[in-house]
Amino acid sequence: MSTGEFRPELCGFWPERPAYGGGLLLETKSEGVPGDELRVLLNQMTAEMREQFAAFVELRKGAGIAALSGDEAAEKLARADLKAAADAMGLIVRTLEKIDQLQRQLARDREMEIESREQAEGYAAARGQLLAIID
Repeated sequence: MSTGEFRPELCGFWPERPAYGGGLLLETKSEGVPGDELRVLLNQMTAEMREQFAAFVELRKGAGIAALSGDEAAEKLARADLKAAADAMGLIVRTLEKIDQLQRQLARDREMEIESREQAEGYAAARGQLLAIID
Protein backbone atom coordinates (compact mmCIF):
# COMPACT_ATOMS: atom_id res chain seq x y z
CA MET A 1 0.00 0.00 0.00
CA SER A 2 1.45 3.33 -0.95
CA THR A 3 1.25 6.23 1.46
CA GLY A 4 -1.16 7.96 -0.92
CA GLU A 5 -3.68 5.18 -0.27
CA PHE A 6 -3.40 5.26 3.53
CA ARG A 7 -6.30 7.02 5.21
CA PRO A 8 -5.48 7.82 8.83
CA GLU A 9 -9.09 8.71 9.57
CA LEU A 10 -9.77 4.98 9.39
CA CYS A 11 -7.58 4.55 12.46
CA GLY A 12 -10.26 5.79 14.78
CA PHE A 13 -10.92 5.57 18.46
CA TRP A 14 -12.25 2.50 20.19
CA PRO A 15 -15.42 3.10 22.23
CA GLU A 16 -15.72 2.38 25.92
CA ARG A 17 -18.21 -0.39 25.15
CA PRO A 18 -18.80 -2.31 21.93
CA ALA A 19 -21.38 -0.75 19.61
CA TYR A 20 -23.57 -2.85 17.37
CA GLY A 21 -25.64 -1.75 14.36
CA GLY A 22 -26.87 1.82 14.45
CA GLY A 23 -24.71 2.83 17.40
CA LEU A 24 -26.60 0.72 19.95
CA LEU A 25 -24.41 0.27 23.01
CA LEU A 26 -24.85 -2.93 24.92
CA GLU A 27 -24.60 -2.88 28.70
CA THR A 28 -21.85 -5.25 29.72
CA LYS A 29 -21.92 -4.95 33.53
CA SER A 30 -18.25 -4.15 33.31
CA GLU A 31 -17.86 -0.61 34.57
CA GLY A 32 -14.26 0.14 35.38
CA VAL A 33 -12.93 -2.89 33.54
CA PRO A 34 -9.19 -3.43 33.99
CA GLY A 35 -7.40 -2.34 30.84
CA ASP A 36 -9.66 0.66 30.35
CA GLU A 37 -6.71 2.96 31.00
CA LEU A 38 -4.80 1.11 28.28
CA ARG A 39 -7.70 1.59 25.85
CA VAL A 40 -7.66 5.33 26.55
CA LEU A 41 -3.86 5.45 26.17
CA LEU A 42 -4.04 3.59 22.87
CA ASN A 43 -6.70 6.04 21.67
CA GLN A 44 -4.43 8.94 22.61
CA MET A 45 -1.54 7.30 20.76
CA THR A 46 -3.76 6.88 17.71
CA ALA A 47 -4.60 10.61 17.75
CA GLU A 48 -0.91 11.52 18.08
CA MET A 49 0.09 9.15 15.26
CA ARG A 50 -2.59 10.64 13.00
CA GLU A 51 -1.20 14.15 13.65
CA GLN A 52 2.36 12.98 13.03
CA PHE A 53 1.30 11.27 9.82
CA ALA A 54 -0.35 14.48 8.58
CA ALA A 55 2.81 16.45 9.44
CA PHE A 56 5.00 14.05 7.47
CA VAL A 57 2.62 14.18 4.50
CA GLU A 58 3.09 17.96 4.46
CA LEU A 59 6.88 17.58 4.81
CA ARG A 60 6.89 15.16 1.90
CA LYS A 61 4.86 17.55 -0.25
CA GLY A 62 7.19 20.44 0.59
CA ALA A 63 10.25 18.33 -0.14
CA GLY A 64 8.76 17.26 -3.46
CA ILE A 65 8.34 20.90 -4.47
CA ALA A 66 11.86 21.78 -3.26
CA ALA A 67 13.30 18.89 -5.26
CA LEU A 68 12.15 20.63 -8.42
CA SER A 69 13.82 23.95 -7.56
CA GLY A 70 16.90 23.43 -9.72
CA ASP A 71 19.33 24.14 -6.86
CA GLU A 72 21.51 21.02 -6.47
CA ALA A 73 22.02 21.45 -2.70
CA ALA A 74 18.30 22.05 -2.17
CA GLU A 75 17.45 19.01 -4.29
CA LYS A 76 19.84 16.81 -2.27
CA LEU A 77 18.32 18.05 0.99
CA ALA A 78 14.81 17.56 -0.41
CA ARG A 79 15.61 13.95 -1.38
CA ALA A 80 16.84 13.31 2.16
CA ASP A 81 13.65 14.89 3.53
CA LEU A 82 11.54 12.74 1.19
CA LYS A 83 13.30 9.59 2.35
CA ALA A 84 12.97 10.56 6.03
CA ALA A 85 9.28 11.37 5.57
CA ALA A 86 8.62 8.09 3.77
CA ASP A 87 10.45 6.12 6.48
CA ALA A 88 8.59 7.94 9.25
CA MET A 89 5.24 7.42 7.54
CA GLY A 90 5.94 3.71 7.22
CA LEU A 91 6.79 3.52 10.92
CA ILE A 92 3.61 5.41 11.79
CA VAL A 93 1.50 3.03 9.71
CA ARG A 94 3.10 0.01 11.43
CA THR A 95 2.53 1.63 14.82
CA LEU A 96 -1.14 2.27 14.01
CA GLU A 97 -1.50 -1.35 12.93
CA LYS A 98 0.01 -2.49 16.23
CA ILE A 99 -2.31 -0.16 18.18
CA ASP A 100 -5.28 -1.62 16.32
CA GLN A 101 -4.06 -5.14 17.10
CA LEU A 102 -3.76 -4.27 20.80
CA GLN A 103 -7.24 -2.69 20.83
CA ARG A 104 -8.71 -5.82 19.25
CA GLN A 105 -6.94 -8.00 21.81
CA LEU A 106 -8.29 -5.84 24.64
CA ALA A 107 -11.80 -6.19 23.22
CA ARG A 108 -11.42 -9.98 22.98
CA ASP A 109 -10.05 -10.18 26.52
CA ARG A 110 -12.93 -8.06 27.80
CA GLU A 111 -15.48 -10.31 26.07
CA MET A 112 -13.82 -13.43 27.50
CA GLU A 113 -13.84 -11.89 31.00
CA ILE A 114 -17.54 -11.06 30.69
CA GLU A 115 -18.36 -14.58 29.48
CA SER A 116 -16.32 -16.09 32.31
CA ARG A 117 -18.07 -13.89 34.88
CA GLU A 118 -21.50 -14.75 33.46
CA GLN A 119 -20.70 -18.47 33.55
CA ALA A 120 -19.54 -18.22 37.15
CA GLU A 121 -22.70 -16.30 38.09
CA GLY A 122 -24.84 -18.89 36.27
CA TYR A 123 -23.11 -21.73 38.10
CA ALA A 124 -23.58 -20.01 41.46
CA ALA A 125 -27.27 -19.40 40.71
CA ALA A 126 -27.82 -23.01 39.64
CA ARG A 127 -26.01 -24.26 42.72
CA GLY A 128 -28.17 -22.02 44.90
CA GLN A 129 -31.35 -23.34 43.27
CA LEU A 130 -30.18 -26.93 43.73
CA LEU A 131 -29.41 -26.34 47.41
CA ALA A 132 -32.84 -24.72 47.86
CA ILE A 133 -34.51 -27.76 46.30
CA ILE A 134 -32.51 -30.11 48.53
CA ASP A 135 -33.49 -28.11 51.63
